[in-house]
Amino acid sequence: SSSEDSSPEADLQFSKKFLNVFVNSTSRSSSTESFGLFSCMVNGEEREQTHRAVFRFIPRHEDELELDVDDPILVELEEDDYWYRGYNMRTGERGIFPAFYAHEVVGQARDAMGLKRNPCWVERFNVQFLGSVEVPYHQGNGILCAAMQKIATTRKLTVNLRP
Repeated sequence: SSSEDSSPEADLQFSKKFLNVFVNSTSRSSSTESFGLFSCMVNGEEREQTHRAVFRFIPRHEDELELDVDDPILVELEEDDYWYRGYNMRTGERGIFPAFYAHEVVGQARDAMGLKRNPCWVERFNVQFLGSVEVPYHQGNGILCAAMQKIATTRKLTVNLRP
């Protein structure tokens, strides 16, 4: 039995569930096609996903956590050396991984603002001639309009490069 097996962390009880199941009602999981938040129970307390894996990470040591792109992660500890200790909600495994392999999900910012979870978390706003803009959380028309203006300006600057 290793020292990790006897640590208090090894006694934590985890269970997982998926919230906001695939917005597009498809069974394929892709960051461009669907997005949802995971949550898990840790010692009877529901904890939401804090990060999402953006790169595949293959562990080289026993204490490292394997990640696939888009894996939901609960980061439990941020180390000073740019490594995180966390829980992969897809696999149920725990371990450490490089901090740069995961991005924080927007849900925490929404919760910090005290807003209720929207059952249809991804919102789509159609824009004439520009297609559509998907945002994980609508933070106001000002931000949305600024993003659309940036897209329009960028398109005007690049229209000669890519007709």
